[in-house]
Amino acid sequence: MQALANTLAAVPWRSHSTITRAAGLFTSRRGDEVLVVEPLTASWGVFSGAAWKVFLQTARPQPAAALVHAVLAEGIDERQAHDLLRQMYHQGFIQVDGRPFRDPEELWKRPAEVPTFVSVHVLEGCNLRCSYCYADAGADLNRMERDLIFRVVEKSIREIPSDALTVDFLGGEPMLLFDDVTDAIRHGRDVATAMGKRVEFILQTNGTMLTRDKARVLRDLEVGVGVSLDGPKALHDRYRPRADRSGSWDEVYRNLLAAREEGLRVAPLAVIHEPATYTEVLQFFIDNGFEFLRFNYTSKIGRARDMLEFPAERAEAFASGFMDMVGFALSWCESNGRPLRINDLNQMIRVLATKNRDYMCMRSPCGLGDSIISFGTKGEIYACEEFERDTKARFMLGQTGEMTLPEVVASSPNYHLLKQRKVENIPKCSRCHLRYICGGGCTHKSLAYYGSHLREDPMCRYYQVVFEELMWTIWKEPRAVDFLGAI
Repeated sequence: MQALANTLAAVPWRSHSTITRAAGLFTSRRGDEVLVVEPLTASWGVFSGAAWKVFLQTARPQPAAALVHAVLAEGIDERQAHDLLRQMYHQGFIQVDGRPFRDPEELWKRPAEVPTFVSVHVLEGCNLRCSYCYADAGADLNRMERDLIFRVVEKSIREIPSDALTVDFLGGEPMLLFDDVTDAIRHGRDVATAMGKRVEFILQTNGTMLTRDKARVLRDLEVGVGVSLDGPKALHDRYRPRADRSGSWDEVYRNLLAAREEGLRVAPLAVIHEPATYTEVLQFFIDNGFEFLRFNYTSKIGRARDMLEFPAERAEAFASGFMDMVGFALSWCESNGRPLRINDLNQMIRVLATKNRDYMCMRSPCGLGDSIISFGTKGEIYACEEFERDTKARFMLGQTGEMTLPEVVASSPNYHLLKQRKVENIPKCSRCHLRYICGGGCTHKSLAYYGSHLREDPMCRYYQVVFEELMWTIWKEPRAVDFLGAI
């Protein structure tokens, strides 16, 4: 009885408190281990042995004294019983007198935000004809005028009430307007300095025009550059040809390495269409000395609708290929004793390891309009940088003009409509145990695929499999958080 009294004194309840198991828990067994997920607080854990015995004892509501007595009767010592019960309470698996450790409504509340990321689509044309892109082919299509580039950069710095801002130039191919873009960056730096603000400028390019001279200019301007390279030559040229169908890999690869030699802060972006190639692409970049990179999978948007195939088992296949890459990456990190920065993977690990939801694409509602805004070639203001011809009207917030950017966002019916896309309002997501982990996926991809922003991400099953597999991975190798969760 003394052991029982000591255990009760060490946990945050009294002997007469009623202990109940949280409703709606998800469980998945693998051998003697069971994954448990509490959906409302996005908490999870893997139980086996003594922990599973304790969990089984919580199946029915009972006074704390009776529960602890039953746990001790299982042969679990006092200290372990205390630790396991407290852990289950903190993880949200059990409640005390109907009260959880965390209030879900408070947990996911976010303070009012202002954009910290601005994307400027300086043109819609491109000199390549990538099979999964929705940029137009042809270098002279829908350019942003030079003075407008200057104005939207200055307007963003002056009107967004944030001390730190990232401005991203993209297209189409922004290097087609290299002088206008770099002059606008210089102007933006002058404006930011005068206002005491910090602005990071970045640029996304297909790499074909990233010569050494231009790399040095961007380096001296401290611009971060993402270069689209899909890995080995055969893969890249299959999906990223020029308008005449000739490959672009030789030039892009040469320019990427030369830019790095010139000291430019440069990182590859690979688009994956064949899921079995994830590991091959990662190894290619590691072998070439790149340890900071990003992977995107193809989506059924733009030219990809007509030029690529999207089989029914696509999501499952991509999850398998992605997790094969995770295994390879973790093995590499363990052998080399340092992390890899793979953007989306890092963010997924971070979501599982914390309650932090700063990444705008992995929370509900997503960050469109309040974490990010975007400018089109005619000064249109959009809620996100990801849109295409068929969907851009739904993302348009207004035009660059008299109103300030915060006023444009606040007064836009589209903004308020899109912000209704919360997991609670998406039928499939509202029932999913991972809803506050994945956040419902991409608003644009759902709208483009289903015609509705209140639908799940088209790759819903991919996220279900990957997040659960990552839970098991972290459980078996906790160092995965440090190696693969670095931001």
